[in-house]
Amino acid sequence: MKKLSFLTVLLAVLLAGCSKAPSAFEVSGRLLYNTVTDIPLAGYQVTISTDPYGISPTLYSAVTDANGLYQFTGIPEGTYFIYAETHNAWAGVHPNDVTHLQRYIENLSNDLTGNPLRIKSADGNLDGLINQTDVELLKLRIARLPAPGWALPDWLFENPQIAVTGNIYVVLRGMCSGDYNGSYLNY
Repeated sequence: MKKLSFLTVLLAVLLAGCSKAPSAFEVSGRLLYNTVTDIPLAGYQVTISTDPYGISPTLYSAVTDANGLYQFTGIPEGTYFIYAETHNAWAGVHPNDVTHLQRYIENLSNDLTGNPLRIKSADGNLDGLINQTDVELLKLRIARLPAPGWALPDWLFENPQIAVTGNIYVVLRGMCSGDYNGSYLNY
């Protein structure tokens, strides 16, 4: 009789563990402009999706506050991608960006070293190279002239993949395409 009672209790404990509801977590963070001082971006949309390309429906959405902070609650354990977007106009790119880019191409500067978002921002025609063609396209954009071949969107953002297994904090950065020196908010 004692054996049967012990087995019954053990089976009940094991079954209770299997029927546990999945845990939900908090994903929070901050969206910053990709400058040396990391200026907060307020009023930007941040979304979570399972699609690496951001095409499928958004699972969760939030708007950044005045400090660039965003927060999602009730996120189940899993793998996701975080995206940011804005409808703000392309702006803040200045002739100084052309000068900095030209210096980089002539090996007089290493401004892009270790900054993937700025590297992406400098490749205006998306050919995988940063060269004089990108400089000329950037000049046309700054002058508000047609720039055939400019392939970048107005804004670029980091879009990391995250693994949610607990509460996490994710810092995202964004910038205007062509703002090679990260000066957008200074003009």
